[in-house]
Amino acid sequence: TMFNVLNLLSQNWGKVYFVTNVNNYAIPLLGFANDANKVAPGGTGYIPTYNFLKYPDNNNSQYYSVDPLNSRWQMQFGLKYNF
Repeated sequence: TMFNVLNLLSQNWGKVYFVTNVNNYAIPLLGFANDANKVAPGGTGYIPTYNFLKYPDNNNSQYYSVDPLNSRWQMQFGLKYNF
């Protein structure tokens, strides 16, 4: 039996990604922006205005990891013996 045949064809295919639970990631989805009157956040008369933040953030951090074992192709052999 073969597992992850795509990775056998190319090392860039068949990768398994997962989110680690080692670190607690706070994923920011919204950020404050200047309102329609061009008032900056915290200014007098500011109307709360939000923008969606791009993923990943400016530090190019990633919230996921590649599983090193399951991202490789594997082969399993079996042997049956009757007596």
